[in-house]
Amino acid sequence: MTVHAQNDIVSSYMTDSNFWEKKLAEEMLVRLESARAQALAAGRRTPIFLDIGANVGSYALSAAAHGFRVVAFEPLTINAVALRRSLCRNPTLAPHVTLHEQALAGEARQGCVLVSAAQNVGDGTLKCDMPPGWAPGEGYSVRPGAHDFVRLDDFLCAHDTGDIAFAKLDVEGYEGDVLEGGRDVLLHRKIPYIHTEVGPGMMRSAGGDPTAFLQQFVEAGYEIRLDDWDTSATYTPAMAALIAEQREIVNVCLTYKPGSSGPSVPPICSGPLCSRRLS
Repeated sequence: MTVHAQNDIVSSYMTDSNFWEKKLAEEMLVRLESARAQALAAGRRTPIFLDIGANVGSYALSAAAHGFRVVAFEPLTINAVALRRSLCRNPTLAPHVTLHEQALAGEARQGCVLVSAAQNVGDGTLKCDMPPGWAPGEGYSVRPGAHDFVRLDDFLCAHDTGDIAFAKLDVEGYEGDVLEGGRDVLLHRKIPYIHTEVGPGMMRSAGGDPTAFLQQFVEAGYEIRLDDWDTSATYTPAMAALIAEQREIVNVCLTYKPGSSGPSVPPICSGPLCSRRLS
């Protein structure tokens, strides 16, 4: 696997430990295996792992190595290049992975930039609507990457992907923005499992609301747990308040509960590709 040689937290950790977020990755694979068994029993194709904010591809490559189809989004060029190099060096994995060097947002927009710190180059943060003469702060630089942003619903409507069994969101505080542009995919399609990071401070800085973000999943029929799917307490209003006060990033694990009524709003996605269930 290709990682950055220096000045990147994820790459440095993987160089030392040979894994990143091992427990969460293992739990992802268990759930993908369960979804695959159900899909094959029903005569459907192997389901998809949707990786939003793929970074250098630790999750994407792990899923591909176990035979799952992967649709990955990574707008930061240095990360996308690293992931493509990993696929070139592991040609048996390449057919399983579709990488889009595309950024996702609540609405289509142009002229944004990606910024990262000199000591953590692969951790890109979105900046839009900058005033004239704007420059990143000391120790930060604008990085090559996608400058035009699309809605997840629009993008996947144009690309017939298939059933999604597991989605991961890790976009440095813009998870709420991605959800705003991906309500059909992330809420209406009832993806069985979703893992999202919630950094309350980062999310508020990006104009989001961590409590409102999680509440949308509750109303869509998801059970929410912290840290993992099996052992932590389920989501309550008290937990919502606790999350909102956190300074650190929280791993949030969501499981769709069959029989839930789901969101009260109709799917935003429309058109011939999206008026039917993708398979």
